[in-house]
Amino acid sequence: MQRRPLSSARLFYALLLGLIFAPLQDPSTWSGLLFRLFMVGILLEALISISASSRQLKIALFLSLSCVLVNVYVTFTGATYPLPGALLSLSLFTFQVAAIHIHKVMVSSRVNAETIYSALVAYLVVAIGFTAAYLLIALLSPTAFIGQLHKHRLFPHASPGDLIYFSIVTMTTAGYGDIMPVEPISRMVATLEMLFGTLYPTVILARLVGLHSSSLAAQNPES
Repeated sequence: MQRRPLSSARLFYALLLGLIFAPLQDPSTWSGLLFRLFMVGILLEALISISASSRQLKIALFLSLSCVLVNVYVTFTGATYPLPGALLSLSLFTFQVAAIHIHKVMVSSRVNAETIYSALVAYLVVAIGFTAAYLLIALLSPTAFIGQLHKHRLFPHASPGDLIYFSIVTMTTAGYGDIMPVEPISRMVATLEMLFGTLYPTVILARLVGLHSSSLAAQNPES
C-alpha cells in the first residue's frame, strides 16, 4: 500500500506539538486525558507513515494496539499493574517507527521534502521512545532518578511530562542537571540516548548532503 505524499510532514508537526505541550499536562486532570487522546492520534499517524510495509505494519499494529488497550483499561479501572507492558510496547513501537524512517532516508536516492521530514520524524519519535523507557524504569525502580522538578515536588513522583522534558534535554545534551539518572539501568539508557543525540544529526546530515551533491552532479555531468 502506497503512503500518501508528505505523511511524514503531518506526523512531524503532530510530534512537535505533543513534545512542546507535554510538560504542561497533568495526568490526574482533564489536560492529561486530552494529552492521551492526542497521543492516540499521533499513534495513528505514525501507523499511516509506515503503512507501505505490510509486515512492519502488522508488528506496529500489535504494539500500538496493546499500548492503547492497556491505557484504556488503566483509565477506567485505576489498576496500574499492566502499565509496564504498555510502556514496553510503546517504547518498541516508537523505535520501530524511527528505524523505518531512518532506513527510508538512508536508502533514498534523492533529497526531497518527504526525505527531510522522515529524518526529523525519526529524531522526535526516538525522544518519545526513550521517554517510555524512562517511565518504565521509574515505575519499576522509583529511585532510578533524582532531582528537584518544581518548587515543592521531588522525585520519585515524576510525571510523563517531566520525563519527556528529561528525554529531550538528554538527547540534545543540554544537561541542565535538574533531573539525574543515578542507578545503572537509568544511566545506561540515558547514555544510549546521548549517543544517539550526538551521532544521529552528524550521520543524517552527511547522508542528506551526499544525496544532494549526487543529484547536482547527475543534473550537471559536465561541471
